[in-house]
Amino acid sequence: MQFNLTRRGSIFLNLAALLFISGCNPSENESASLRSSSETGQQDLSVSHSEQTKASKPNHLHDTSDQDNDINADEGNRNPEKSNLTAANRPPLQTTSNNEQIPAASEAPKIEQIQDSVIDSLDAGDLDRAWESIRLASRIDSDNFDTRYLRARVLAERNRFAEAVKQLDQLASEDPNIVLPVLGQTAEWLTYDGRWDSAENRFRQLIDLAPQIGMAHRKLAELLIRQGKRIEACKYFAALCEVGNIEEVELRQLLRISSAFSGTESADEQTPIGPLGLAHFQYAEGNRQDTLMILQNQKTTSPEINALVGRLHAINRDEEQLAAWAKRNTQQNNSFSGFWFAQGVHAQNSENHALAIDCFCRSVLIDPTDADAYQRLSESLMADQQIESAKIAATRATQLTETHAIGQEFTSNQVREPAQIAKLCELLQQLQRPYESLAWQAVGLIYNQQALGLSNQEITSQLQVINQKRTELIETGEKWPAESFILCGAKTSPRQ
Repeated sequence: MQFNLTRRGSIFLNLAALLFISGCNPSENESASLRSSSETGQQDLSVSHSEQTKASKPNHLHDTSDQDNDINADEGNRNPEKSNLTAANRPPLQTTSNNEQIPAASEAPKIEQIQDSVIDSLDAGDLDRAWESIRLASRIDSDNFDTRYLRARVLAERNRFAEAVKQLDQLASEDPNIVLPVLGQTAEWLTYDGRWDSAENRFRQLIDLAPQIGMAHRKLAELLIRQGKRIEACKYFAALCEVGNIEEVELRQLLRISSAFSGTESADEQTPIGPLGLAHFQYAEGNRQDTLMILQNQKTTSPEINALVGRLHAINRDEEQLAAWAKRNTQQNNSFSGFWFAQGVHAQNSENHALAIDCFCRSVLIDPTDADAYQRLSESLMADQQIESAKIAATRATQLTETHAIGQEFTSNQVREPAQIAKLCELLQQLQRPYESLAWQAVGLIYNQQALGLSNQEITSQLQVINQKRTELIETGEKWPAESFILCGAKTSPRQ
């Protein structure tokens, strides 16, 4: 069955396909910074974050009063004042063989009109009318494709997510052409329903099927960030940065990968979820004891939780707790920077600088934005007589600390001083992170157009130059810093 691109069909694309397809990768000529402001008169093709939320996030309390069989309830029990078909214009009813009453065929409104009423009611936020109208449409033709889609949307708006997801899954099984938008929309609904693992899986399926859909990468990264899975999330943000489809809040996440800036999770869509997400929020706010309490009160643990616990013991300089933690955590295939940072500090406390260097190097390879790890690496390199590498690592720690300070300032303040932007771009170039540097240059132009005295045409021209540089970087294959650069030339080969 093909999906009709009628008005009823277009609402599907507005809510799903536009969210997860047309808001994807911009063209090569579209600058990353165009997503962050409309001051230049430039308009991004994608749906904005606030528009996405408005379009698909339900705003009513969970509805448990209406069950699936409500569709078969007596239409005469409806409140006519809340119905789109009021007493003044409701057509005569005829009785079916099972005593069901529906409008007489000769005078009944077309199902398309009722579907339009559902859409109008949803747009107006009148969920009661939308529900009554969709029940009527289902009585007339319960197999109608558009009606079934609209019913899923109404169910979701009433916070009956499981039913809504089931409805869209059934539609996707009948029409493979809508699999992508269904995956995107149902993943969004599953997120609202607190079924985060299921939502993750659907976003990943969407990315596997259509890796060019930038919005899928974005939504998955946002979900991972909220859960405290920052390292994985930032991989997706880095990919968006490379193709020039990134927002400023996401650029700030890349400045400090392992931990957020204070005050980052302020909007509803950014609130932390799950124990690890809550712990990362408290950690970013400087509440270390609260962070430990959240993590240690969990009945089940995970590698991410263990890594953050170890890092907390190391940052708190609690050598006894750190030693006990290190004894419990001896795996060699851990993929979390906090784990290797904690192991490095433990080795450093034992004056085993060769092991400490190896651990800190593993840590910065996972998170090259960790200023604390570079400072510790510098100390152990100096103790190991790797003087030049120690100096480079110390400089790296200072550079990263400066980027963190600017990132925190941008998180706490809406002002983006041209001098701050210029300094940040310079530091990122020194850190061999050119994609981020170019993206911040674009952000600086947008924020400071008036202060710089640039016309819209001049802004557009400069953004095109920035985008061309990004394109040239992609063509040369130059992406991320080489391992030798990240490790500051440190020698990590096993010693006798």
